[in-house]
Amino acid sequence: MSKRRKPLKVAALTNILAPIVSALLSFIITPIVIHQVGKEGYGLWRIVLSLIFYFLILSQTIDSGSLRYISFFSARKDRHSLLGIVASSQWFFWAFGCLTILSLLFFAPSIASFLNIPAADINEFKQILAILGFAVGLGIAFSLYPTILFSKERFVEANLLKIFIEIVRFAIILIMVLNGKGLIGLAYAFLAASVLSAILNFLLNVIFVPDIPIIPSRVNSDHLKKLVFYGSGSLIVVMGGFLGLGIDNFIIAKTKGLVFVAVYGIAALFAEKILSTIPHLFSVARPRTAAFHATGDSESLRGLISRQLIYSSIVASAVLTFLFVFGGNFIFFWVGKGFGDAVPVLWALSLGIYFEIAQRPTSEWFFAVGRQHHLGFFRIAEGLLHVGLSILLVFKMGIIGVAIGFAAAKIAVNILLPFYAARVFSRSYWWYVKPMVVSFSASLAVIMAAWLSGWLGSWTEINIFSIVKNIFLFGLYYVTCLFGLFYLLRIKILFLRPITARGEDTDLTDQISSG
Repeated sequence: MSKRRKPLKVAALTNILAPIVSALLSFIITPIVIHQVGKEGYGLWRIVLSLIFYFLILSQTIDSGSLRYISFFSARKDRHSLLGIVASSQWFFWAFGCLTILSLLFFAPSIASFLNIPAADINEFKQILAILGFAVGLGIAFSLYPTILFSKERFVEANLLKIFIEIVRFAIILIMVLNGKGLIGLAYAFLAASVLSAILNFLLNVIFVPDIPIIPSRVNSDHLKKLVFYGSGSLIVVMGGFLGLGIDNFIIAKTKGLVFVAVYGIAALFAEKILSTIPHLFSVARPRTAAFHATGDSESLRGLISRQLIYSSIVASAVLTFLFVFGGNFIFFWVGKGFGDAVPVLWALSLGIYFEIAQRPTSEWFFAVGRQHHLGFFRIAEGLLHVGLSILLVFKMGIIGVAIGFAAAKIAVNILLPFYAARVFSRSYWWYVKPMVVSFSASLAVIMAAWLSGWLGSWTEINIFSIVKNIFLFGLYYVTCLFGLFYLLRIKILFLRPITARGEDTDLTDQISSG
């Protein structure tokens, strides 16, 4: 019997807490920032954040390989290879951190010219990019420390630190904005938080994982090749991310202007926070799946994925239902009627969000077994379809056309991906999509009820009492539909049973019919 592991549901809850705190703080500070800098200023800030986002997702090509191999060699108790992969990863992180800083400093003028940034804002734009470039570059250079913590399943410690850093950043942003420091003050807040994060992550590793020291001299060519090979597959996936939500801001800035970037950004903020928060529920399984793969425990691996497919579909459905039914009310009370055009944008984006979250475990499976190259081609196809449709529709439908382009690409790829996964991993297509079909049907039932009741068309005329009442009523109806459909299709939902060691979850593959 293998060593008993910690239940992943506890790790998942702690792993999602940090991004939830980050999202809540963002929602609190956003209307304050808009009030201080105006729509155009907020649009400029959204453009800058999109640029920074690209460097962060590029760093994931290194991070994904580091996480996988640290977990892999730890499971095999191969200390020589473990220290070698850690040292090799650190060199990559240092190099990419420096590249980030230099790139943003060098290309800032060209970016400003391409995006038609107003002349009055160009100097501020360059300053913000320079400050945030140092902040992000420093964060990337020290990002191996949280990766080591996650690979050893030290989720609680790492996430408590993330929450602390987010609160500190929020406090500094609030001080800067209320003192009239504008967008430059926001950038300095990010820089201060990055410095503090680097210091505290180093200390956390010294305390909790002293058995995995970072010794740069242990670097060797074999481990560099492993990281390059694995990272090349992750890079293909990341290239699809390059053509994701971030590029929408550039398309809108180029064709419509910064004010429209701000309106679209209000709806996109929901999508960004959800797509950076919800997947944390399932990403905690990546070290575990890598360990199962390393030890050849395919039975436990399949069981883990089957359970995640059920849970991801339920979560995705709940998010879709809430955003579609109550998203307009939230935007109205959050930033006011001036952003009413963001409501239909949010509805379109929510469809794409659903399909992305529902099939997230399928994507994680490709990473777990080292087949991320295959997944990458789907992500590139998704990105190209997204960009093509967005450019085509922005001239005909404005910002809602860009949102439809995002949603259509997400839907198409996440319907096709299970076909390929079914062939690669020897499961039926129905095994992958059955929970998604059930949860999506429950969401449609609630959305139809909201539409027939007139709720969807009156989001500016609703008071708090009626919102709370309808959240309860629609929520009760949603739960009834969802669990009724699961019962009819005989899909078991074992919420309280932890995934631990081999043999304890052998019945999980029966939760979803094998077709």
